[in-house]
Amino acid sequence: MKKRLRLLLFALLLLLVTGCDRTEPERFRVAYLYSNNEEVIAHRAHMEGLYDFPNLDIVSIPFLAHADATSKDKMIEKIDNGYDLIVVISFEYRDYVEEVAEEYPNVIFLYTGGHKTSDNRGDYFGEMVNAKYVAGAVSAQAYKRMHPTETVKIGYVATFAYPDVIKGIDAFTLGAQSIDPDATTEVKWTDSTFDSVKETALANDLIANGANILTQHLDSTTTQAVAEANEGVYAVGYVDALPIDSSTPTEANEGESNIISSIWSWGPYTRKRIEAIHQGTWTADGFYGYNDQKEMVKLNPKTTDATDQQLVDDIFINIFNGFNIFSGDNLHGPIYDNNEVMKVDVGEELDDSEIKILDWFVKGVISGNYKKYSNK
Repeated sequence: MKKRLRLLLFALLLLLVTGCDRTEPERFRVAYLYSNNEEVIAHRAHMEGLYDFPNLDIVSIPFLAHADATSKDKMIEKIDNGYDLIVVISFEYRDYVEEVAEEYPNVIFLYTGGHKTSDNRGDYFGEMVNAKYVAGAVSAQAYKRMHPTETVKIGYVATFAYPDVIKGIDAFTLGAQSIDPDATTEVKWTDSTFDSVKETALANDLIANGANILTQHLDSTTTQAVAEANEGVYAVGYVDALPIDSSTPTEANEGESNIISSIWSWGPYTRKRIEAIHQGTWTADGFYGYNDQKEMVKLNPKTTDATDQQLVDDIFINIFNGFNIFSGDNLHGPIYDNNEVMKVDVGEELDDSEIKILDWFVKGVISGNYKKYSNK
């Protein structure tokens, strides 16, 4: 009996000791701050593939539609609550990110399209120029097939005039001009990332000015909704998303008038970066997936015409084989800006570093009045 009691006590002691040795793995806490526009499925795609990440706590915090001091307060609130990484998904907040990152050097920040980095602040975005070029070409071809005697007139509703937006407008225009050399693009500026009332008014203004294809660089599908409501006007989307473990995109509500849409596949990138941060191997960088469209930026053709799909395939094959859309040797010849100044001569082309900071509009773009933002 005494022997059995001694064995029982020993077992309890062993259980107690081994139980004390079990320490809970350290949690890694990530706060995502993004537009409060529920349409933006591409924003939610940033978090794809992270919910099964071991020992990872994620909270998503919707911002207001426009940047203000409360944006900074929300970041500080999460830092005070012990969050290790703040991810901000909007260019509009870059100055607030910069301020808070300086105040909290032990916290890491990632944000999209800001073009500013420091020891604890990284920047990332998908390089859109190739996808925009293809979308411009495909939409122009589809429109010309249905309206062979008409000129392609693109209406482009845009956010802020900074290089990511400007070069996207240029690429889309050059793509359209590869099909219709007389194609033009008129741009209207919202000076925000999401303002459905203003976007609706500007899109309707563009239609009144003769636009027959509408597209945008904005975090909503409002522009597509306006196209859908106007017979004979077609659209090109921007905010489809691709889940990390799927080959089928999650489509935004872009309507039957939509010809093709960009697909954002953020999950693989954000997962790799958060793994590196969690493991202590991350260094601040600026990632802009140029020449790596397979990872972050894809296209989702909505047109069912086989020639349109063939055009998508043909252009991307050429791109992967070294085709540079900002080359003076392309079908459109030397590239001029919209003030008739030659920017790229025959035998020349822009390299990646020049494309990244491109801040001028190609011939055929009616850019209107805008405030220009730099990458610095």
